[in-house]
Amino acid sequence: MSEVKVFLSYVGDTSLFVEEFAKHFFTLAGNLVRVDWMIENIDAGTPVFAEIVERIKSSNIFIAFIDKDYPGRMAAKELAEALELRKAGQKLVIVPVTLGHTGRAWWKETKQKAGLDDIADQPFFRPGTNAWSLPDAAGVMAIQRLRRSLAEKFAA
Repeated sequence: MSEVKVFLSYVGDTSLFVEEFAKHFFTLAGNLVRVDWMIENIDAGTPVFAEIVERIKSSNIFIAFIDKDYPGRMAAKELAEALELRKAGQKLVIVPVTLGHTGRAWWKETKQKAGLDDIADQPFFRPGTNAWSLPDAAGVMAIQRLRRSLAEKFAA
């Protein structure tokens, strides 16, 4: 079974959620490997965004953790790059995880502009708020279903 690279795109404020998600997503994942820039630091002196773009290009799956701050940070540029790569023909699975109603509204607008209206997001927030919550039992099950679905998609 070949390696399936997964890039996680997020802002620092959501790192607690992302680490909890990753704990459930990559556990027993088999061929799923995390390649985002926070898990494997970029060497000093290397242009940061250029290295991030290379890691996104090498990925099969791009998971965006979209909260209220995501649109104004570098993470939004990462998602824009992923959308451009997909538009250019790269087989890149984009998985939006929304962490607030502001982030979800931004994602809906972004996906419409990109012509990706068929992509559903997985919400992890209380309706009508920007208050995300760590995965509970149902959230963990949703993460594990996502992992299984993606692993099957890339099975050799």
